[in-house]
Amino acid sequence: MWRRTGLACEQMTRPEHRPANDVATETRLGSSGRFRRHRGSFTFGLIALFALPWGTVLAQDQITVATSASTTAATSAVSAEETALAVDRLIADELSASGLEANPKAENLLWVRRVFLDVVGRPPTPDELLVIQTSSELDRSWLIDQLLANEQFGRNWGRYWRDAIFYRRTEERAMVAALPTQEYMATAFNEDRSWGVVASEMIVAQGDASEDGRVGLIVAQQGRPEETVSEISRLFLGIQIQCAQCHDHPTDRWTREQFHELAAFFPRVSSRPNPDPDKRTIMVQAQDRFIRRPNRETMNRFVGTAEHMMPDLADPQAPGTEMRPIFFVNNEGLPIGTSDAERRASLARWLTATDNPWFAKAAVNRVWSELLGRSFYDAVDDIGPDRTPRSPEVLQLLADGFVANDYSMKWLIKTIALTDVYSRESVEPSVVDEGWTAPYRVPLRSDQIFDRLVIALQISESALPSQRRGPGVSTPRTALAQLFGFDPSDSRSEWSESIPQSLFLMNSPLVDRFVRSDNGLAARLANETNNADIQIDELYSHSLSRLPSDEERSALRQHLGQVQDRREALEDVHWSLINTAEFLYRD
Repeated sequence: MWRRTGLACEQMTRPEHRPANDVATETRLGSSGRFRRHRGSFTFGLIALFALPWGTVLAQDQITVATSASTTAATSAVSAEETALAVDRLIADELSASGLEANPKAENLLWVRRVFLDVVGRPPTPDELLVIQTSSELDRSWLIDQLLANEQFGRNWGRYWRDAIFYRRTEERAMVAALPTQEYMATAFNEDRSWGVVASEMIVAQGDASEDGRVGLIVAQQGRPEETVSEISRLFLGIQIQCAQCHDHPTDRWTREQFHELAAFFPRVSSRPNPDPDKRTIMVQAQDRFIRRPNRETMNRFVGTAEHMMPDLADPQAPGTEMRPIFFVNNEGLPIGTSDAERRASLARWLTATDNPWFAKAAVNRVWSELLGRSFYDAVDDIGPDRTPRSPEVLQLLADGFVANDYSMKWLIKTIALTDVYSRESVEPSVVDEGWTAPYRVPLRSDQIFDRLVIALQISESALPSQRRGPGVSTPRTALAQLFGFDPSDSRSEWSESIPQSLFLMNSPLVDRFVRSDNGLAARLANETNNADIQIDELYSHSLSRLPSDEERSALRQHLGQVQDRREALEDVHWSLINTAEFLYRD
């Protein structure tokens, strides 16, 4: 069988017909040199896998590449492909009217790296790149479906929402709920559970934080009504109503009374340590019968209160004004004395209703920002009727499609990834609004950097050491997050690499240990072949998920030829690639 594509492959044998003593299958990448597959414990080079009619399954934890129909959610009410084309037309009209030109189209492999990082949180492996490149034509819609169908999709976006929720926690012990919340979100994303259902379940949740991730948002805010509803509004509506807690909002229409009416949905909820001494966790509970009011001065949220009181600013010691629960978006409310279950269920129903424009727009704005590097508004979590978005027609089109598809996050992510602007070469963030000419080049989240390291160093995360520390377990992944983590609600354009971050990659015992290891990639390449082109291509494909440019190849050939110890030279190249800015960014 012969394949002739952008990645030209020499003759390949069907896997089930390959002789048992077959030693190697060779492939050639243009004029860049040969990659060989050797039998044994180490397989270096891009394995000659290709899209057979019946499909090809890559190694465990890699993307399943199949030619069968998409395994994502049921047929959409509005197709992602049609919506993406409609978005393209609107943006093209905007650029034309402004006299702007879109950036050049990104080459296929750059787009592939981008969509892998955005959907499953890691770059493609060399094997996956070869599978994609040996296809006669890249079907982008099909590839996105394969990524969305993989469990790594939910894992990636579960980690994103873990950070969005817990970076603004008011209680350090709340981190006991971080992993269960991440796992809950991962399952919800993989099952393509309606975003309305996810939001509702987190609003009405109660239970053990170490067992039920749905309580994570409440635990992160210690169950305090003011903080909890502020985060619900910020995360699910994109409206920062907390600015109206002590006075009317300075720039928006929301009043102090509306803020405290929103807080009145949560007074009966409490977040407190589990009374079982053998369980170091937190419980979220609610009750409707109260014997006494907690002492306000101690900020006691272990019990809750029957009703929410708006403090008297003139007399802080006074009881304050008893507030009815009223939702500020539609002014729907409940009477004083309503049970906790009815309060929170009503809030969830009104907040996720299809006639609430801000629920859909907040999700669209956030996901668009994550994939394009900037949002329709100046911030992902500061929108509302008193804010003017960029490209309001595009925002509305995507919001309408999101509603029509039952708030499907898979539909939304696929639609944005199929747009023309997403396919353009990236640009550096700018303070000047130049329209949707290209996506921004943005820093990777810490989990994405860690997963990139796993591929670059050819290691297994499960084999790395971990230890219990504080309310959770310290692992190399969480240690990396201490340096490279950031609140995903913050603008990526404001991120800059710090000295500790640079020093970590340069001096990290973890990186150095595996780069210099006898079982490391460089050592194995030095033992398996003397071909400099193969060695260079392997280091680039594992570290940066691409092949070197002609200039890079020429410089490295010269370097390898000048250094007497080839293994040491390869280790230096491998270390250098991991320490490039490209390693930390998504182009």
